[in-house]
Amino acid sequence: MNDVLFHVKICGVTTADDARMIADSGADAIGLNFYPKSSRYVDDSTAEQIVASLPSNIRRIGVFVNEPVAEMRRRAERFGLDAIQLHGDEAPDMIDELDGLTVIRAFRVADSLAPIEQFVSSAQQASRHLAMLLVDSRSRGQYGGTGETADWKLLARHSDHPDWPPLALAGGLTPENVAEAIRQVRPAAVDTASGVESSPGRKAPQQGIAGWLLPGELSQEACIRTGNGSVPWRSRCGHELVGENAVAQVDTKLPYKVKDLSLAEWGRKEIELAENEMPGLMALREKYGKDKPLKGARIAGCLHMTIQTAVLIETLVELGAEVTWSSCNIFSTQDHAAAAIAEAGVPVYAWKGMTEEEFDWCIEQTLHFPDGEPLNLILDDGGDLTAMVHNKYPQLLEGIKGLSEETTTGVHRLYQMHANGELKVPAINVNDSVTKSKFDNLYGCRESLADGIKRATDVMVAGKVVVIAGYGDVGKGCAHSMRSLGARVIVTEIDPINALQALMEGYEVTTMEEAAARGNIFVTTTGNRDIITGEHMKVMPHDAIVCNIGHFDLEIDMAWLNSQKDVKKVEIKPQVDRYTFPDGHAILILAEGRLVNLGCATGHPSFVMSNSFSNQVIAQLALWQEPENYPLGVHVLPKELDEEVARLHLDQLGAKLTKLTKGSETLNTMADIQAFRGLRYDLGHVGSLSNVVAPPYDVIDDALRDRLYNQHPANVIRLILNRPEPGDGEGDQYKRAEKFFRRWQEEGVLFTEPDPAVYVYHQVFEVEGEQHTRRGFIAGVRLEPFGEGHIYPHEETMPGPKKDRLALTKATRANLSPIFGLYPDPESEAQELLEASVAGSAPLEATDHLGVVHRIWPVTDVKLISQLAGVLGSKPIFIADGHHRYETACNYRESLETDGPLDAGHPANFVLMTCVGMSDPGMLVLPTHRLFRGVPSLSSEELQHKLGECFDTKVAGEGTDLATMLWEQISAEDDQHTVGLYTAKDDRWIVATLNDTGAQRLAEVASDRSEVWRGLGVSILHRLIVETLLDAKDIPKPTFVHQVDEVIEHADSGEYPLAALVMPATLDHIQKISELRERMPAKSTYFYPSSSRLAATSSVPPVARDKVYQPGSDPLSRILCVANQKGGVGKTTTAINLATALACGGTKTLLIDLDPQCNATGGLGQKPTEHHPLVSREPLKQSLRSTPTPGLEMLPGSRSFHDVERLASADATHAATLRQHLASGLSSYDYVMIDCPPSLGPLTRTALSSATEVLMPIQCEYFAMEGLTQMIEVIREVMSMPESRLQFGGIVLTMYDDTLELTQEVEREVREFFGEIVFDTFIPRDVAVSESPSHGVSVLDYQPRARGAEAAPAPQAPPQQPPQAPPPVQPELRVVGADSDGSGLEEISVYEIDNNPFQPRQDFNQAEIEALAESIKEHGLLQPIVVRRVNDRYQLIAGERRLRAATKAGLQHVAAQVKSADDRLVAELAIVENLQRKDLNPLEKAASFQKYLSTYGGTQEELAGRLKVNRSTVANLIRLLELPEEVQQALHTGGITQGHARALLPLGDQHQQVAFSKRIFVEQLSVRETETLVKEMIQKEDANPLSVVSEEGDSQPAKPRASSEHLQSLEQQFRTALGTKVDIRQGAKGRGRIVINFANHDEFERLMDHICQGQQNQPAAEAA
Repeated sequence: MNDVLFHVKICGVTTADDARMIADSGADAIGLNFYPKSSRYVDDSTAEQIVASLPSNIRRIGVFVNEPVAEMRRRAERFGLDAIQLHGDEAPDMIDELDGLTVIRAFRVADSLAPIEQFVSSAQQASRHLAMLLVDSRSRGQYGGTGETADWKLLARHSDHPDWPPLALAGGLTPENVAEAIRQVRPAAVDTASGVESSPGRKAPQQGIAGWLLPGELSQEACIRTGNGSVPWRSRCGHELVGENAVAQVDTKLPYKVKDLSLAEWGRKEIELAENEMPGLMALREKYGKDKPLKGARIAGCLHMTIQTAVLIETLVELGAEVTWSSCNIFSTQDHAAAAIAEAGVPVYAWKGMTEEEFDWCIEQTLHFPDGEPLNLILDDGGDLTAMVHNKYPQLLEGIKGLSEETTTGVHRLYQMHANGELKVPAINVNDSVTKSKFDNLYGCRESLADGIKRATDVMVAGKVVVIAGYGDVGKGCAHSMRSLGARVIVTEIDPINALQALMEGYEVTTMEEAAARGNIFVTTTGNRDIITGEHMKVMPHDAIVCNIGHFDLEIDMAWLNSQKDVKKVEIKPQVDRYTFPDGHAILILAEGRLVNLGCATGHPSFVMSNSFSNQVIAQLALWQEPENYPLGVHVLPKELDEEVARLHLDQLGAKLTKLTKGSETLNTMADIQAFRGLRYDLGHVGSLSNVVAPPYDVIDDALRDRLYNQHPANVIRLILNRPEPGDGEGDQYKRAEKFFRRWQEEGVLFTEPDPAVYVYHQVFEVEGEQHTRRGFIAGVRLEPFGEGHIYPHEETMPGPKKDRLALTKATRANLSPIFGLYPDPESEAQELLEASVAGSAPLEATDHLGVVHRIWPVTDVKLISQLAGVLGSKPIFIADGHHRYETACNYRESLETDGPLDAGHPANFVLMTCVGMSDPGMLVLPTHRLFRGVPSLSSEELQHKLGECFDTKVAGEGTDLATMLWEQISAEDDQHTVGLYTAKDDRWIVATLNDTGAQRLAEVASDRSEVWRGLGVSILHRLIVETLLDAKDIPKPTFVHQVDEVIEHADSGEYPLAALVMPATLDHIQKISELRERMPAKSTYFYPSSSRLAATSSVPPVARDKVYQPGSDPLSRILCVANQKGGVGKTTTAINLATALACGGTKTLLIDLDPQCNATGGLGQKPTEHHPLVSREPLKQSLRSTPTPGLEMLPGSRSFHDVERLASADATHAATLRQHLASGLSSYDYVMIDCPPSLGPLTRTALSSATEVLMPIQCEYFAMEGLTQMIEVIREVMSMPESRLQFGGIVLTMYDDTLELTQEVEREVREFFGEIVFDTFIPRDVAVSESPSHGVSVLDYQPRARGAEAAPAPQAPPQQPPQAPPPVQPELRVVGADSDGSGLEEISVYEIDNNPFQPRQDFNQAEIEALAESIKEHGLLQPIVVRRVNDRYQLIAGERRLRAATKAGLQHVAAQVKSADDRLVAELAIVENLQRKDLNPLEKAASFQKYLSTYGGTQEELAGRLKVNRSTVANLIRLLELPEEVQQALHTGGITQGHARALLPLGDQHQQVAFSKRIFVEQLSVRETETLVKEMIQKEDANPLSVVSEEGDSQPAKPRASSEHLQSLEQQFRTALGTKVDIRQGAKGRGRIVINFANHDEFERLMDHICQGQQNQPAAEAA
């Protein structure tokens, strides 16, 4: 034990989590309550968990009440109890039986000390030490005023245990009693948790017991414990009374803590006065008080405890909430307000002038309510309460529904926390409501600043120079205030817009450095640090007034000022201090640099605070009642609520609001239209677009969905209305849609348009035998709040479809279906502008299941699109179809804005829309008839009776078939007031026409609607007939059909008691009702035909794919993590190859090297960075580097990543930096590949939490599966995080060599364990791009299911696609990789195509040709060949293997792309194609390189650059041609490998090379063995006459080296030219060797560059 032993009630725990929390807080002991009737009872199982969770230094106390001794001993032994605390009457008798155990006894003293004395006597008789006596004297006045201290001395006398010091538990005692006890006993701690009473005639001092003590009256180790926290109380003289280890968590606490409760009456009078000035809060009480909507809410508030706050608190209570309160500023509390609230029964902990420590303690008191329950809502000002809960009491977060934040500073904190992933509960930003920010910050400060300054100083402001730091809303209010009093105002600003605003108001704008010497009054308003520094104060005029009205006390450098020993401070009065500098000038500091309006005055006026606090109440209601609408994030209250708050305050000021009428409403602009890059189907994959078209989701039934599913595997139905599957969980349909969407893009089924476009859109269709064409265009249209601005809805929406569409939008992050909008354009000016641009152009075309033909033309002309926007600039848009999707788009945008406002150009600000002129001849509005369930089953006679006097009715006849004739009559009359009604009960139709009585009745029940709305047939049917006359309000959604035949079919089913034929609304109705901001009943209109959904198809319509949705989460299309906790598994090689292949495939890719070994950095020829952004916080884009591969950039690694791991472990902000970069700075990349460290540390975890997919490489080596369990667990852990979008992409096999039995064995094992998630794509063992320096040669085409390591295509060639096994079709029609619109493709006879004269490949594998031919017979030619025209024929450029196979398959014609190319480009493409496919043997490569250089000239360096290979690769291959013909033949036939051949090159003698090649074959030497033997041979030649291997294989002595002046001269020339030692060795028959020495790899590369550059004309060796 150190200083304090807890009373068991203090630290009694019921869970292991609670035990760990208390232990971590510094407790010395934990109580385990084994009393079954206690609310804190723990059974043995729970106790075992608790004990297991405790560190060894925490003592364990068992609490028992009259339990058998045997049971106590059993538990003491089982749980290692350090002591037993006894309760109950039998306790004294048990002491003898508890020998060997430390016993604690707690008492409640009544009229005598007899129980204590009895217990002490029993202990003495048993020769036992007493641990302590816990005296709980809760009988009020037991010792009050007696002056007797014998009881306390008794404690001291008998508490003689050597290890456990005495403790006095005092409850219900006067301060004098406790102080006297302390003087007598000097206990280790005093617990006053039960409250301290005041003695007669003397009030308890502010600081409780400590206030009665003088320095030295308490032992050094002792402490005072009050409430539920350890409070560092000070005595009157400032003596610190707290021991380091004093921590208390008690089950009782102070009910409140205020300065003086007697001030309550004064406070109540002011509260009543303020209520009249706070109409918003009073209106909310009147509106909600009876219903108590906040019942069950436990709101902890931390906001200035003022009179106005008291009205807020009592409003929350009136609405049903429980409330606890603390102040957010140590000087802002109005003590009479706090006293009044305390007296009203609200636990409030606040007083003016508290210390920083007391400030924290007060907040802690509000976390739990009197019944012990924790808070479940937060109302904060500045974020102190929010920070305390998140940082110190995170266990409370789970039960908190949300928080509302009052001020700018707190809101900034919230956005920062959310960006860093630290915010754990939803938050509402009250500050940015207009009725808060403008009224509180601007108008409130305009009045309260002057109030604070004048109350503090009585200074006259007129004529003074006032310097206002900052010109935001607070600064504006302050500047207005000071100028209105006659001051000359100077503004300082950092924001150019604010500065310009200040200048426009006539203020001078300058810097604080210039203004400091001129100002008489200084006011800081920014919320930032060090606005006024010591240097400024030194030059201020004498007695300049310095104050702050920003949130924090950091704006004025008070720490510096108070630390200056030569600056003298004198308190003029509370909150006014005069600081005199050594030169004699002084300044006046108000409120110690804190809020001057609250420290020196009473804050803002009540009326202003009514606006602000009304928003707080509405925010708390929203969080409590509608938590589903506020996901994790920072939200702003809707504009409607902001306006409602303003409206509540108008009557108080006698204002009358003008109402907008139809005549005064202007429709002067249309929301912005924007071109966009759509995603559309690739014809090569889907064949005909008709295969993949689908109607709108809301008209598709199950049968049609199944039909569309079977129509084509890539039909858009899988995206817009994914079919439920057995075993589906919540959201699985949307996840499947997202996977289809992503996969189709990866596989090339969908591709992105190269340029932004607006799309001309025609629909050709028939109605009643007559053909019509509807013309329009598809564009992105800027969203406006639903029902506001200049986009007009006209139909009601329902929550179910909106929830469904929002889930799909969040999953796919795309606009999959366009909204249908109408705009007035009588002259068709906009459409004709577009029609002229596409006249004569062939469209993309599709035919849907109804026979409607859809045609589309992209328009990319920027000037034309600008003209279109200009024409539409004066026109509104009326939503014709897609109300649910439009509202969903608005809701989705709002969900993204929880992280802050979106940029104006953010894709989420736009919705995909088909726009059609209202005067277009093809605009047809067809009826939507209804069939009703849930209505009363009536006969025709009963229905006529129900319709009563409101309708003129007649029976039309019997039978459902009568519907056809009846509809012909109704539609011919074209009267909205007439409906046809079918009663299933007697199988009859009646015709009902609204009469004047009915119109009057409808006006009564729909008084909130316009006459136009009441004149609609659908309004008459729903509001008057169904809801009013039939009284059927809560019924299932009707079945909507459009054809009369469908009405008959459904009516015959017997499911519907009522059917209705109703006239459709007209375009005129739509416009008029939309302009009145009204909504028709759902499905009032049916615009035929609908815009079919070819989402992401051939742009009919395109998809506006969002690449920056979800900021802070994953804005990119794909963020792939390559991770494995083991090194040497091919992780970096996988990352390099995939990134390179993606880039070569036409996507913009970024590779991030997070591995401290920087292997990926070196593998792409880069150097590590010294100051990595994750450490230095420098802008990330400054560190990005380009690579030789077009489209691939990288963020190099850093050796300092070891520091990052350490820092990230200690500081979460470092780990969050990567997520922030990915959320904001890298949105231009299609893919981001992250190469993780070979560990599971913070860097890897951070990368996983930032990624959308993780790939795990496994090497085909021994122990491949070892240690993967931990890696998989970490991946699963990250995937389970709330905001994680991580998916397990799969396993990539590395170091793959299918000729090795080990590879086959590992592959079998891995596939057996992991199943389908193992990619068929693998990284081969001899991969060309790895951790060794390279220049971005693509080896692997990233296609997850492509067998083998296919080469990525060269930039000049079309992207290659792996086989996808599409449905069988005619071979000639299956072309993949064609241009998007089919241009450039021709069907050419195979007999008109000549071979490529530059083809370097000599032999084609006939077995491969046969296999490919069989595939072509089954699936068709999956990729076109590439040709050029030469005279009247075609010459092959690329695809000779495909051409040979197609010919063998019997094709007469093949699809070909016809390109323009000169001989040089054709030669390059021929080489590139073979290099990518690895079809050339080394000698063929060498010969093709040599032939190219001979034909077209240039250097090896230039050739390497054009072919995208290493220069050394070119040089080394060409050197193979220097080998003797016999060695080349051995290489060609496989007798030796390329590695063997290269090892033979240093042997200058060709006879040696031939002999050695034979030895390699005979002895099966490895490359390494060959290199060693060749090296030994050369060294032996250097030292002695050589032992040369003859052609027969025997060794012969070499001739001694000749030394002559000529050779020495040549050696010197070589040394001068090359910069290194060169030896010339003369052999037999005039032969010899030149030996060039190099020290390292870099020098070798330098020498090779030097030699090869000269080799094109005359190699140095030949010259020698």
